[in-house]
Amino acid sequence: DLLLLLSDEYAIHGIDMLLNLAEENPRYDYDRALLFVPYIGGYTISEVEKYGDKFKLPHKFNISESYYGITVTSIPNELFYDYGDYYDYIEAVHLPSTIKSIGKQAFMDCDNLKQINLENVSTLGEDCFRLTSLTHIELSPELKVIPNGAFEYTPLRYVKINHGTETIESDAFGSCNQLELIYIPNSVINISVPNSSRLIIYTPTDSPAETYAKNHNIAFINATSVPDYYEVLRK
Repeated sequence: DLLLLLSDEYAIHGIDMLLNLAEENPRYDYDRALLFVPYIGGYTISEVEKYGDKFKLPHKFNISESYYGITVTSIPNELFYDYGDYYDYIEAVHLPSTIKSIGKQAFMDCDNLKQINLENVSTLGEDCFRLTSLTHIELSPELKVIPNGAFEYTPLRYVKINHGTETIESDAFGSCNQLELIYIPNSVINISVPNSSRLIIYTPTDSPAETYAKNHNIAFINATSVPDYYEVLRK
């Protein structure tokens, strides 16, 4: 089942009803819609890929923090994995603070996904944002591991890792060749980042990241904070 809130006044529950509406109102502005993708205790209520060829998903949408009174805490494995270009419409996703986990390949190959808020997400699955178009991210201090392939092959320019993260796995940022600035706090012990001439690592003095930068001939700046993303863009 899929719940698509088409306006403040009308909500349609059930994919069959939605498809009927789409046929009756082919010019309805679905870009105004909010797509709700509930996922509760390992059970996903939505398998939207089955219906992606029948209607356009909105360019921007909010995931609901609750579904019939039940808190939504996770995005399951492969939910938006773009097998058939169904999700090329998606450009921005807003996650509620209740979502703490994003599964493996959850948004993989969503070519046009440029923005998502991850400040409250404590678990990421492998390849979750691989082959998306994200340009900047800030990660949660509760995220202990940035897994293999999480942001591989993205045009990331700016990454802020907050104190609490411990490991950046191999290829977490693999082939992120446009990466210019990454802040790595003292808490990160295991590190793997692209060895790029344009990359600058911001990190506290005598941190493991400083040692990593020196050993890999990567430029670094000793800092306990990081410039705002838009300051970086204005350079």
